[in-house]
Amino acid sequence: MKIYNLGSGNTIALDKLVHKYQIINNTRVDVEFIQARTNPDIFYADTYNLSRDTGWKLKYSYDDMLYT
Repeated sequence: MKIYNLGSGNTIALDKLVHKYQIINNTRVDVEFIQARTNPDIFYADTYNLSRDTGWKLKYSYDDMLYT
């Protein structure tokens, strides 16, 4: 059994993701941000293994996926 990461392979800051969602869906989301870390963790899904093993390719952009 293999386990794969699934994502865009790109990073995006949470505040930018929320901002995109609000614009695309013409809505407001109340978010409380805490003080930023001096060295924030950065996470993203490395899809290399999935692409290599199955031929999977990203089909939708962040904007596409945030549209409800």
